Amino acid sequence: METKGLYHQKFACYMQEMDYDVSIVLPNKISNHKRTLDVKTVTDRTCSEAKACFGLERKLDNWQKPDDTFRSLQQLTRERDQIVDEPTMVKNGQW
Repeated sequence: METKGLYHQKFACYMQEMDYDVSIVLPNKISNHKRTLDVKTVTDRTCSEAKACFGLERKLDNWQKPDDTFRSLQQLTRERDQIVDEPTMVKNGQW
């Protein structure tokens, strides 16, 4: 699976709980791989095929669920970033 914001980790946890092997890959790695496939059109189907091809061609490491302490720190960091950015957003009228 490709990292996507906050959601990939929750889905990865769910899949791991269902006893599936899960690998998480940075989007730029898949994007670079897709360029080597000589695919001209970008659709959901071609992107899915590129991801599947990437997974089949490589030996990917299994993802392990992070420790609860790490997940708490992630959440606190996100909340801090939001608080720090809030005054700027209000000042710029983006609120």
